[in-house]
Amino acid sequence: MKTSNVIFKILGYFIILGGLALLIFYALYPSEIDWEINSEKNDYPTEIYEYKEPQSKSNKPTTSNSKVMLSGKWKVAYKDLGGAMVYNIKKEGTIFNAYTYEVQDENGYGEKVSPLKTLIIKSFNKKNGKGIYKISYEGKKYDVPCKIKFLNKSTFELSYDYYGQSGVETWKKQK
Repeated sequence: MKTSNVIFKILGYFIILGGLALLIFYALYPSEIDWEINSEKNDYPTEIYEYKEPQSKSNKPTTSNSKVMLSGKWKVAYKDLGGAMVYNIKKEGTIFNAYTYEVQDENGYGEKVSPLKTLIIKSFNKKNGKGIYKISYEGKKYDVPCKIKFLNKSTFELSYDYYGQSGVETWKKQK
């Protein structure tokens, strides 16, 4: 065999193996790829954006106080940092965006900060939602897919799992 034939065969094998690796990657991580591609699009409809407590066994109707709106101030305590962050969630079009509002120390004393978009809630229905959580780590910024689960009318959990880094944050509505 000539050396040119050997080189072309080796090149062909690399192309085929690379294509197979790419197909396997797409098969294993389709949702993460979809989130990255659509991270700046606002085409996810927010059909229902309020949560109603389930009716009790006595079939009493729920009151209007059981509704929760996503808009408003939400506080997240960070034990490892010894303080908390207050976010302001605003409805913009069909999605909700959370912006930094205030940093608080362990005693509750706060200082307002410039608004920085931190969370994009792209879809939400009754109890659950999906979005993008913007995280900075070692000087780099990451758009991390996250899930939102309402625990009650004034508390929800934001959870994420991104390339081995996972976390759960409890967001509490401020009055």
